[in-house]
Amino acid sequence: MHTLNRLPLNVRFLTFALAGLASAAAQTAPASNASQPAGTQAPLQMGELVVTGTRASVISAIETKREKLEIVDSIVASDINKLPDYNVTDALQRITGIQILRDRGEGAGISIRGLTQMETVLNGREIFTAGLGSTGSASRIVDFADIPAEMVSAINVYKTSSAEHIEGGIGGLVDMQTRRPFDFKGLEAVGSARLIHGDLVDKWKPQYSALVSQRWKLAGGGEFGALLNVTFQDRAWREDQKGTGNPLARTDIMPGQTITVQNSTSENTVFGTRERLGATGVLQWRPTSTLELYVEGNYTKFDTLQDTNQINASGTTFVPGSATLWPGTTDLQRITWTNAAVSVLSFARDTHDWTKQIAGGAIWRGADLTIKADASYTKSYNDLFFSGPFFALMTVTYRIRPSLRSERMK
Repeated sequence: MHTLNRLPLNVRFLTFALAGLASAAAQTAPASNASQPAGTQAPLQMGELVVTGTRASVISAIETKREKLEIVDSIVASDINKLPDYNVTDALQRITGIQILRDRGEGAGISIRGLTQMETVLNGREIFTAGLGSTGSASRIVDFADIPAEMVSAINVYKTSSAEHIEGGIGGLVDMQTRRPFDFKGLEAVGSARLIHGDLVDKWKPQYSALVSQRWKLAGGGEFGALLNVTFQDRAWREDQKGTGNPLARTDIMPGQTITVQNSTSENTVFGTRERLGATGVLQWRPTSTLELYVEGNYTKFDTLQDTNQINASGTTFVPGSATLWPGTTDLQRITWTNAAVSVLSFARDTHDWTKQIAGGAIWRGADLTIKADASYTKSYNDLFFSGPFFALMTVTYRIRPSLRSERMK
């Protein structure tokens, strides 16, 4: 009973419920022993009761923060998978001190306590991505939006520097960890799938991931392990925007009054699809208890197809008497412009990014000394396609008026 009291409340409730059901079943079942005296009950035979939980993952994150000399915050796979994060940027926003940008409904760039100059490593080795990234600005760090959240097992964010870290991160260092065969006791096979529905674009798109890992005992001693992890995401999206130009104070709209007028209006619809692929393959060999050899490969691919339809209009002359103000204000509500300049744009902006890294190394652990050797090769590619026609014209009249939503809010 003392051991059960240390378990979480929901686990204790499940344990007592299982014990109660087993006891009730034993009382109602007929006696299997014919020689059992009348009026007595056969002793209850229960097998091994195994209770599992997520305590280990929480303890792992806490121990990482406690044992490090630096200021570090961590998030592990069980916490990452609790929420439907698309990429590593979405997962990083769960860490204290991390601020993120959003692009097309997903996390894009990050900053550590407001600083964007950071170092990024994968399994302890430096990694980068080519191109401008999701934020549209050049950077020498990895674009976290390229990496699916299911691809990593843990993320450590170091907010202070240390001699053991690769230098160059003024704001801090982000270390992403992937899964390895020796992380599991034996055969491990995990899969997940989901459908994502975009309400505005009204489309369904699939997302799925799979992991297979196994480790073997070798005849000559030692262990060998192999792991493959693949994640694929597809998502359709759409954004509608409406904007107005800078407000102008005009005295010619209504004689004797200064009226606040928008100098232009813009409306656009942006829609497209995003595909994200991530894959990790790892081989580990431990010939002795002190020596470990490994080879691993990581690959990410991120494609964004985007189409934009936009119309812009601006006017200076107007139909006399067509202006109406919002009640109780000097803000323009309705007006009919004449000889208005109109432009129509319809363009495509597609990006294609991929990054691959191949690495190998060895780790020797002695009683008081650890020696590590690691070599890696990283290659990254970015392609941007931008094209579209532009039409400009003058329209005789165009009328601005509040939307139905604005009418209801009056």
